[in-house]
Amino acid sequence: VNTAGESYNYFIWKNPIQTAVTKKYYQYKIYNGGVSGSYITTWTPYEILSEPTFRNVINSGPGEVIVRLARNFDDFGEDVDVKLNNRVDIWVYDREAPQGLLYYKGFISGYQPVLDGNKEYIEVTVLSYVFEFSYFMLRDGSGNTKINYFSQDPSVIFQDIIDKYRADGGTISYSPTSIALTGTTVTYSFNTNTVRDAVDIAVVLAPVGWYWYVDSNSIIHFSSKNVVADHSLTVGTHITQLETFRRMEDIVNRIYFTGFTTASGTGLYRVYSNGGSITAYGLHAISKVDGRVVLASTADVMANRILSDKSSPEIRTIL
Repeated sequence: VNTAGESYNYFIWKNPIQTAVTKKYYQYKIYNGGVSGSYITTWTPYEILSEPTFRNVINSGPGEVIVRLARNFDDFGEDVDVKLNNRVDIWVYDREAPQGLLYYKGFISGYQPVLDGNKEYIEVTVLSYVFEFSYFMLRDGSGNTKINYFSQDPSVIFQDIIDKYRADGGTISYSPTSIALTGTTVTYSFNTNTVRDAVDIAVVLAPVGWYWYVDSNSIIHFSSKNVVADHSLTVGTHITQLETFRRMEDIVNRIYFTGFTTASGTGLYRVYSNGGSITAYGLHAISKVDGRVVLASTADVMANRILSDKSSPEIRTIL
């Protein structure tokens, strides 16, 4: 009742199907050193000025993450949590993962304190452990960098490469089911290769359609792509923008392959061609030299894999 004697009835209406909104946020958990390092602290959403973004490329792995911390230019935890080689685990929390889901695992490779007028922040560069592949040489327990594989499944070679890298102190591992067998055999000799070189060669030695990737737990997977699509995306529902184009710059339809060569100049030399591709798109030839290839059958596998992947135009879709 108001001062004029008028009375009002007030009703509170609540939507019966309304649900709670869970805001998505990220946490960065910092550990001292590598995978077995001790926990130091967590960078909370209140001091993070950026959201984590990175590319995860097939046959290459996750890329770098740039983190901006709202900290003072001259007092930012240097050599404590902001320390080179510290491990960073990025977790995402939202309605689907209220307890958190591990999103990315990497290490601090660099940092930069920035003072820009009245703005102060620290820019931290985090790399995935897949970058370690370029830091390690493939070698056995005796330190030998020449390693021979005779009539082995490329997947067995792939797994042994990871075993040797792990024995040398590497971080990325595999599970009992993450590396599948190809069902084929090849012979190959590695000589002074980095682990990254060796992994890439193992993929080329595998049949067409085989690839590798590293998940958020630093587990490497090696398998063939599925024949049937894993997901279906609808234009207008899931996709708001789409660009697709076709190009022939990367076509390869003839390969001059040189393998092991003796001092007198004899050895393995073969030429591979895809006639249909040459007729349709013109000649696109390359010379491939790999003195570690002794058997013609191994050269056949490597060259035919390249021709299968490269003899047709590339179709790129950005969506």
